[in-house]
Amino acid sequence: MTNASASASYGEHLQLPRVEVLAPFGRDAEIIMRVVESAGAQAVVCDSVTMLCASFSDDISAMVIVEEALHDDMAMLAYRLQQQPPWSDIPVVLLSNSRGRTGSDERWSLFQNLGNATVLERPLHAKSLLIAIRAALRGRTWQWLVRQQMEDAKEVASELEQRVRERTESLYATIEEKKQVEEALAEAKKLESIGRLTGGVAHDFNNILQVITLSSTILGQAQALDATRRERAVQAIQRAADRGSKLTHQLLAFAMRQPLHPQHFSLRKKLLSMGDDLQQAMEGRVRLVLDLPHSLWSVKADLTQLEAAILNLALNAKEAMHEGGLLTIHAENVSLPSLAYPKARHLSGDFVIVLVTDTGPGMPPEIASQAFEPFFTTRQESGKTGLGLSQVYGFAKQSGGTVWISQPQLGTSVALALPRSEQCTDKMPLALLSDITSNALFSGARVLCVEDNDQLADVTVTVLGQLGCTVEHATSAEEALERDMRNFDLIFSDISMPGKIDGIDLARMVAARHPKVPVVLTSGYMISPERLEHAGTLFLPKPYTVAELRNTLTRALSNAK
Repeated sequence: MTNASASASYGEHLQLPRVEVLAPFGRDAEIIMRVVESAGAQAVVCDSVTMLCASFSDDISAMVIVEEALHDDMAMLAYRLQQQPPWSDIPVVLLSNSRGRTGSDERWSLFQNLGNATVLERPLHAKSLLIAIRAALRGRTWQWLVRQQMEDAKEVASELEQRVRERTESLYATIEEKKQVEEALAEAKKLESIGRLTGGVAHDFNNILQVITLSSTILGQAQALDATRRERAVQAIQRAADRGSKLTHQLLAFAMRQPLHPQHFSLRKKLLSMGDDLQQAMEGRVRLVLDLPHSLWSVKADLTQLEAAILNLALNAKEAMHEGGLLTIHAENVSLPSLAYPKARHLSGDFVIVLVTDTGPGMPPEIASQAFEPFFTTRQESGKTGLGLSQVYGFAKQSGGTVWISQPQLGTSVALALPRSEQCTDKMPLALLSDITSNALFSGARVLCVEDNDQLADVTVTVLGQLGCTVEHATSAEEALERDMRNFDLIFSDISMPGKIDGIDLARMVAARHPKVPVVLTSGYMISPERLEHAGTLFLPKPYTVAELRNTLTRALSNAK
């Protein structure tokens, strides 16, 4: 900065720089005033240190003090100088008397307490004092400039802080807006999935109901039909019922509301036993390779749902390979999380991962992202419902694992992760037991049927009677509990019923009061299927066939013997 700009700053504070003079003895004050005025400043004379401290302000340019005026009040002045703001250090020109009464070391220690002090020994020439005062004025001017720069910097910092605050608020608003847009898109996608689900259910069930309606009409004309036509109508109704049963089971699997019967078994042995059926399903145009190491861990899963999941994945792979190809089913032991499987990073523990890989054209990312949604299919003309992968998804999630799609260099690979089991048995799982055809156990068996739907209850009671049972009917769990359970050999109850007690609660109460009376539960939909795990009963999902009903009740009565 030039001297001209420095001098110009004087006008920002006072018309003339103000110099405080403390010289109460003799003509010292008069002489010092003339020197100060010759330096272009205004002299303000103080009679004491107290008066000097009282007039203390940031506008003071400098101080000229004679040593004799300080006496015992130097501490007061030193304290006042120490209270200056960070930018300020008022120059002090101290006129010292070398013939002072105190020792030299003590004097210089006191002088240091004055801070920015210049000590001039008297006697001295007036020009020496003038030079010292001008130097003090220049130094003070630079201090004022520093103050101004600090204030400017503070203002700039405040403005910058305000801009940062505004920018941050704008960024937060943008993020919130983006979040709302993403939530809206997710909600729209969810509604689209629900719409597809609803439409798919309506379409498939309308077809099923149409078959049943027309076939029932045909059966109503039994007298005009021959036995072959009547048999075809009955078979059409049965096929429609089977189709509806499969559809609802797939929906429940996707919704993770399908009660599972987890078992401990060797996954390698199970997949090997499925090899012939899977190869047959490939219809000769796709070659099947099973890559299953002997060290493969056992798993815990629902055997029936696993078979359905593997078959669905195999059939999807076959349809992707129109001109034929290779289908590889590979399984390996993995401890998750693992860098090799980032899509399963949310899982922790030991798992067996089954990879079903085809050599088809591959699956575009936009298709892969929707593949597990219900009723999503790219092959409308094939008559498929689009529930195959949805069933796999629901089964994997409900089993404590997961499923995802990856894109190898050739084709598509679907990975199914199932939790490891520390147990394994080579015995035939319960789900694979052959049907029991004998009705010996039913002869005279006393069954309490608990069902709130009158039409279903009427049909069920009739079928149980045809199986040789003696049947009583109760419309609720509360009504069933009023009966004497010693009069029954078995309780067959629906789960979802009106009242405060459902079928699972009924089973637990019967087990507590009459542990020798077995309970078989049935349901078409459950909000909390995991409650069945500790119910200690057999479960028969609706809709069921007469053979399935007979086998389940036989098993329950056999276990009770």
